[in-house]
Amino acid sequence: MDQVTQQNAALVEEAAAAAQSMQEQAASLVASVSVFRLEAGARGAREPAFASSVPSDIHPGLALRSAQQAFA
Repeated sequence: MDQVTQQNAALVEEAAAAAQSMQEQAASLVASVSVFRLEAGARGAREPAFASSVPSDIHPGLALRSAQQAFA
């Protein structure tokens, strides 16, 4: 049981790190494409298929702390 708990905690930690990395990469991508501008009145090829901001309720660190507290 203890080994499974340790594996689960490691997976949670890896997932939190991956989420943080993706968030940093997304911010970098936004900064990279922000240099492109359309002329006034011009329309893009289509509307974006996703929300333009990250939901504020995403906190990968909380999942890690919760998992660690549950198995402490």
